[in-house]
Amino acid sequence: MTSAGGAPGALPAGTPESSLHEALDQCMTALDLFLTNQFSEALSYLKPRTKESMYHSLTYATILEMQAMMTFDPQDILLAGNMMKEAQMLCQRGNPR
Repeated sequence: MTSAGGAPGALPAGTPESSLHEALDQCMTALDLFLTNQFSEALSYLKPRTKESMYHSLTYATILEMQAMMTFDPQDILLAGNMMKEAQMLCQRGNPR
């Protein structure tokens, strides 16, 4: 399959499948940033879509949780827990974006 952009195997823009692949690619990019010690860059990369995309929201919350486990800072723990609750509510709404 070739998209309008001509990339072999690419999905047409705007389809649910392309949106899913795009979201997962972005989350993997953020995880790569996190795993190379670029914590703030990873969070900044995800943050704009955390209110609309359950994938971005869960990845963002997971990164915050991992940071909280490393620092044991009460504020980090509270922030991570609150973000995980927000991600859970977004997931329960069933919004796949």
